Amino acid sequence: MMNLEGDGGGNRVRLGILVTSGIFRRGLRDLLQHHVPSSVQSRILTLATAKTEIKAGRLDALILDTGSAPRLASVLSEHPRRPRVILVSSRFHAGISLPLPKDRLCSFHSACWSEDSLKEVFDTVLACHSGETERTDCRQCGIRCSLRPRNLPLSERETEILEMIGRLQANSEIAEQLDISVKTVEAHSANIKRKLNLNNSRELMEKAIRWVNGL
Repeated sequence: MMNLEGDGGGNRVRLGILVTSGIFRRGLRDLLQHHVPSSVQSRILTLATAKTEIKAGRLDALILDTGSAPRLASVLSEHPRRPRVILVSSRFHAGISLPLPKDRLCSFHSACWSEDSLKEVFDTVLACHSGETERTDCRQCGIRCSLRPRNLPLSERETEILEMIGRLQANSEIAEQLDISVKTVEAHSANIKRKLNLNNSRELMEKAIRWVNGL
């Protein structure tokens, strides 16, 4: 257990870390020791202790990996005093299918991203907790943009079709769901291939699957 004892002030932030990767945990430990203020009390949690702390309302923020997140979904939904959750992953971006609803998350951080981006997340979450910044609608918070998949040079409809291809839906299914013709789906798919420099339908499907899954 890592415990960064604070100064006992009323604004102490209780931060839990549930990350299975030992290497990433060590990186977080080093970052916390050198970057966050002494008022942050940080603990490495197990799944069981995380559930206990959340139920007791003793966590203000939680760094949680995508593998462990589904196991905390119910407890994070049941208790009104939920911690601010920073979701971390080996993915390159959030993708489409997040392991928790977006309203349960503050931000997404890839292990591939820079340390500075994680510092920005910490700064935002700590400032929000301490009241240093004016409280606004969480949907307007700058770090929440990380919960969206990586932007691609596609139109809204093309992005919609790419997502459906990534979910392995056939052209006929896509056409029926969007109330368009199969030929229109094929035309959109051709435009997607051209814009993303893909050579054939197999490459399109592979790209779509990877994008949906944050790869």
